[in-house]
Amino acid sequence: MFPNPVVSTLTVRICGLPGHQSARLELLDLNEQVLLHWNTQRETTPLLMDEYPASSYLA
Repeated sequence: MFPNPVVSTLTVRICGLPGHQSARLELLDLNEQVLLHWNTQRETTPLLMDEYPASSYLA
């Protein structure tokens, strides 16, 4: 994930994810509260973070 801390857009990159396989991702704040969860088949996924405070996040 980058940049971290994030201000507006967070990019999540999963290296080596085959196109036919999906990954389940969760975005957590530093208190380990789940903010988002989604499935993706993309190796790189940008997330708009404008509705969340500028902070550091875990995925």
